[in-house]
Amino acid sequence: MRGSFGIPTDISFAWRADIGVTVFFILSGFVLTYSYSSLGSGRVTVWQFYVARFARIWPAHAVTLLAAIALGVPFQLQSFIANAALVQAWIPTGHYFFSYNAVSWSISTEMGFYLLFPLLVLNIATTWPWKLAAALGISVAVVTLACIIDLPAYSGRQDVFVMQGLVMTNPLARLFEFTLGTATAAVWLRNRDRLSFSLVTWAGFEALSILFFIWGTRVIGSELQSIFPTGLSMEYWIGQSLSPNIPIAVALAVLASSTGPLARLLGSRPMIFLGEISFAIYLTHQLVLRFFLGHLQILEGWSPSVATAGYLTAVLVASTLLHFLVELPAQNAIKELAIRLRGHRIPNAGSALPAQGSSSCINAHPTSIRLDSSSQSSSAG
Repeated sequence: MRGSFGIPTDISFAWRADIGVTVFFILSGFVLTYSYSSLGSGRVTVWQFYVARFARIWPAHAVTLLAAIALGVPFQLQSFIANAALVQAWIPTGHYFFSYNAVSWSISTEMGFYLLFPLLVLNIATTWPWKLAAALGISVAVVTLACIIDLPAYSGRQDVFVMQGLVMTNPLARLFEFTLGTATAAVWLRNRDRLSFSLVTWAGFEALSILFFIWGTRVIGSELQSIFPTGLSMEYWIGQSLSPNIPIAVALAVLASSTGPLARLLGSRPMIFLGEISFAIYLTHQLVLRFFLGHLQILEGWSPSVATAGYLTAVLVASTLLHFLVELPAQNAIKELAIRLRGHRIPNAGSALPAQGSSSCINAHPTSIRLDSSSQSSSAG
């Protein structure tokens, strides 16, 4: 929203607002590992996992892909096919990874994680250390390759390989973040029964984790720059992807267990609802912005604050409609079709994660995965 509705382009926040996707990748690995820790053991099959994930993300993505075309994004067959197949982020040109509904690149990246997840979660309780190290090695190798071939930064050109196409959107470059989420979940699952503290103590842990998150995401990167090879791609990856990882994982583990005030706030009904529609919010927010920027007469005479409120209200309405009219019906239809084809029940696409009997709830895109301890049952996400 920077630069729109009168919001300055240089506005800053106490936190790194540009690392939201890193939060979502780590959170995704965490909750999927909780929900599918027994994947492949007979309780939940790999087929059921893939159907559940497809049912969760593809229908809403398909609708917003068509909506982008309806809003005037030029149609191009190759990039449309890549988007429909959710592989646009795997092709390192802006013509692909930023095509149509540009924010959907992260869903494409997530699709790469889904393909690898059955291997990552296999015996995760004992294998997470070497898998985490291997994922870091793979990510560093991809970024180092981008440094060696000296890829330029994305500047609007659509037809050339760019640094962001390997470093920002490629699943292998972001694999460490997702794998860190799986490793954090493995450690948390082993130790969560020991995490029983008073409300005041949890409140202190929450405050410390948030302070560490704010401090760490700003400071750790400068220390890491001296460890890894130099280059534009490496600097970008360290700043955007690597440096926030540990602070995010720590904050996530604390909030997953906490009974403190922040966890209670996240477990409130409004926050739970926002979590349920968060995937739709993510997919619609840029399209709604495109609509307003193409019809500025609608906002004529509105103050920046009123225009911003109008935009946010429109996003909330659009995402609610997408959630209830597309996401939920399509999920049910796809799961029923899968049952007819294979005769296996497909787990729910959402996840409920009990955490020490608290009311804590963490809600986030890109898969609207929810850590909801108000429910004492877990359905695979």
